[in-house]
Amino acid sequence: DIQTYVYGQRYLGTDLHVQPDFAKIAEGYGCYGERVVASQDVAGALGRALEENRAGRPAVLDFAVGNDRLTQSTEFFTYFRGEMPGAPKKT
Repeated sequence: DIQTYVYGQRYLGTDLHVQPDFAKIAEGYGCYGERVVASQDVAGALGRALEENRAGRPAVLDFAVGNDRLTQSTEFFTYFRGEMPGAPKKT
């Protein structure tokens, strides 16, 4: 979002035309992998991942998220540039 709206669509290493299946990649490394596409499935996926962790197996949850613009990201950016009240001052 910041690259689109703050840097005028200048993308650095994040403009993926094909989204990798990180759950399958995790499985290839012997980890538990699960892709979560619906918000109602988050709790179950977290539970399964924790069960795998307790059994000694690393877990990767690949969450599908929307690409809607979030105004908070620009607020975050301007905060750390020191342009918002209460922001840390640059030294």
